[in-house]
Order: sequence, then C-alpha cells, then structure tokens
Amino acid sequence: MFGTGLGAAVGDFVTKLVFSTIALWLSQNVGMTIWPTQWPLFFQIVLVYLIAELGRYWQHRLMHLHPKLWQYHRLHHSIDRMGVLKTSRSHIMERIFQQVFMFSCLLVIGTPTDVMLYYIIPNSFLGMIDHSNIDLKLGYLEYIIMGPGGHRLHHSQDMIHGNSNFGSALMFWDMIFGTFINPLKTTPPDRVGIKNDPMPIGFVDQIVDGFKTDSNLALQKVKS
Repeated sequence: MFGTGLGAAVGDFVTKLVFSTIALWLSQNVGMTIWPTQWPLFFQIVLVYLIAELGRYWQHRLMHLHPKLWQYHRLHHSIDRMGVLKTSRSHIMERIFQQVFMFSCLLVIGTPTDVMLYYIIPNSFLGMIDHSNIDLKLGYLEYIIMGPGGHRLHHSQDMIHGNSNFGSALMFWDMIFGTFINPLKTTPPDRVGIKNDPMPIGFVDQIVDGFKTDSNLALQKVKS
C-alpha cells in the first residue's frame, strides 16, 4: 500500500499535472491532437503498448544500471522466492519514476484514457502472473509477452540473467535492444533474489535504505 499504492498515486498525480498541462498547451497553441484518434481501436491499443513499454523498459533498465536507482529497485529483488505479493513489493520512489516513464509521453500526445485502460488493466494482472511461483510455459508467446519463465530469469541471482528481460508486458523492446533471454531455451535459475542480500528486515528500515548514499551496496548487483 505504501510503496506501490501511494507511489503509483503520487506518480500519477505528478505525471498528469505536468504532462497533461503540456498536452493542453500543445492543443491550444498547435491547434491539433497528436494522438491518431482516426486509427482503428486495435492499432491505437498496439501503439499504447509500444510507447508505454518503451518507457517502462528504460526505466527498469536504468534501475539496474545506475547505482542510486538500483538502491531503490533492489527492494523489489530482495527475498529469495517468487510470489504474487512480490508484484507490489517496490520502493515508493521506484513507483513514482515508473508512472512518469510509462505514461508521460502518452499524456503529452493526448492519448485517450479509455484507450490507455486497455494497457493498464491487463498489465496489472500480468504482473501478478509473472511474479507467481509457478512453472508456466507460454510456448511461442514467450517471444511476444512477458511470462513467469522470462521474469523468473530476470529475478535470478545470476546477473547474466538478472540484467535481461526488462519489459513489463511485452518482450519487443528487449528483443530490439538485445536484452531478451528466451526461457524456453534457458535453464530456470536455481536461486532468485540478491546474492548476500543486504536488505534490512524492518519496514521503515527498508524505505530508508533506498535513500542511503552507500554506493558500495548499490553497486552490488551492477557489478555481479
């Protein structure tokens, strides 16, 4: 409720306040709507997925690459088992960044809310499935959507796997940027989480931990 719930709410508020204002200014001064409302609904939904996933991909990848951002993100990777509740185990700052990266561009170009819901609702359920501790193979769909197998590789303690499969709903951008690992052709990881996990146990301590400036801890996963 604090990390994901409040974080997403704050992220939504900031994103809408800033980027919807920009969209309104563009509409009033440019005199046109950038979003292709004349397109068939199916193609509008595909465009929403591609844009939102591109933002999510880079937000997620930067969380792994940048030491300070990793210090927020490692709360999500801590704990040595997968599970549905892990879906929302996130630092509040990570969730704020996530909303901005995923939806800022869509708001600026005037994407209708009812079209965005076709991404938001299914992606929320898919996140719970991806983090579930189940052995579910999706066959050729593994090349298209993120499933439990692909995301389990992302949570591996082995960083060859852990720094891959950054997408939320789609594997498209991972394939484009060369970070896709196919779970059908890869042995599932023996262990998930963070090697020698330094995450404190207490709730307040875990939140405070994200704001620390100890780069040695933050670099643990990046250098592994």
